[in-house]
Amino acid sequence: MACSCAGGSLAEYSDIYELAFTGRQIDREVRDGRDEHGVRLVFEVERVYLGEGITSPVEIFTEADGAGCGASFPANEVVTVLGAEWNGKMSTNLCDQVFDAGPVKLAAIYGEGYVPDEVPLAERATLPLPVISAAGAVLVYLLLWLAFRWRREQRFGG
Repeated sequence: MACSCAGGSLAEYSDIYELAFTGRQIDREVRDGRDEHGVRLVFEVERVYLGEGITSPVEIFTEADGAGCGASFPANEVVTVLGAEWNGKMSTNLCDQVFDAGPVKLAAIYGEGYVPDEVPLAERATLPLPVISAAGAVLVYLLLWLAFRWRREQRFGG
């Protein structure tokens, strides 16, 4: 099955996007070719036209191949990226990139935008909930075990 995109202009579709920026792709990692978020793209953002609190660099996800409408960008060239949240992650696809949406058009539709703060991805990383839950369970187990040993030693003098 091939990717198929509807025609139209950015002005007609501007309300479906939650993110619009210009920047350079600095990393591309294929994580899972069968997953809708199978490719992780990292962009050094120059200017954000749509999206609150966006920092640089930013992660965007896409399909792994063009047939699934996966987007691809030339490395280290300034490009326009349009996207929206999809299943909990900021995502883009080939259809989002069909518009001739340079800085002038983005500014006309979304406003002048802003230059994002630079915050390394590692500083923004958070642990997934299952990891936090598992660590909490281990901590509770250790505390109970220590309490049991302490009580046993108090009782039997051992």
